[in-house]
Amino acid sequence: MCGGCGRLGFASGGDAAVGSAGGSDAGSANHDAAAPSCAGFDVCDQFETADLAPIWTAYGAVTHSTLAHRGTGSVHFTMPALAAGMMGGAVIEETATFATGAPPFWLRAWVRFGAHADPHNNLELLSADQSVSGGLADYVFAEADKTTLYSQFDNRTSDLPVAIPLETWTCLIWHVVPDGGTMSLDGDLGTSTFTGVTNGTPTLSVIEIGPNLSATNVTVDQPAFEVWIDDVIVHHAAVTCAD
Repeated sequence: MCGGCGRLGFASGGDAAVGSAGGSDAGSANHDAAAPSCAGFDVCDQFETADLAPIWTAYGAVTHSTLAHRGTGSVHFTMPALAAGMMGGAVIEETATFATGAPPFWLRAWVRFGAHADPHNNLELLSADQSVSGGLADYVFAEADKTTLYSQFDNRTSDLPVAIPLETWTCLIWHVVPDGGTMSLDGDLGTSTFTGVTNGTPTLSVIEIGPNLSATNVTVDQPAFEVWIDDVIVHHAAVTCAD
């Protein structure tokens, strides 16, 4: 496992492409569900409009979708087909969370997978990085048979032996304490906890959300697949799936 290896090549070559709905969207049974207010959170986005909010920067095939967890919109990510040893992905990034330093944070996201990455490939889904151009990072990996916390700062992992289910919305809550050296994952899949080194110099500066495969993590050919993400909150205090 090598989170973010080759990230600079991917990010610098990606094209932001946020617009009308794409992929295999077919509507959602949750369109009429009322979304709670975003008031009071550091970062909160329900992705109801066709354009991303200014805090986000998109790389790769990122579009607006009408397949929503709540409301009428979400972000749709298309992971491109990759040959073994190639890198690629589709992500959105924000730096607002760390604008005044690297505090502990909670990240809540509702995610929906159309397919998993090949079991031999290690897929990054969430990360907190030292820099938009690389450096070390903390990660949540979404694999075909498990969901993994990983810190590049000391190369340690904590596996939750449950994969994100397909074709349904799943709540993930990721908690990172940079100075305290702890990470945890809660939500619909259960709980996993990691204690180790989760920060360094320079400090964390960017949150990245979306499917990404580094070249060293693509050991076999990877078919294209789709991921949807909705109702994202990043906050310096605890959040829940109901927020």
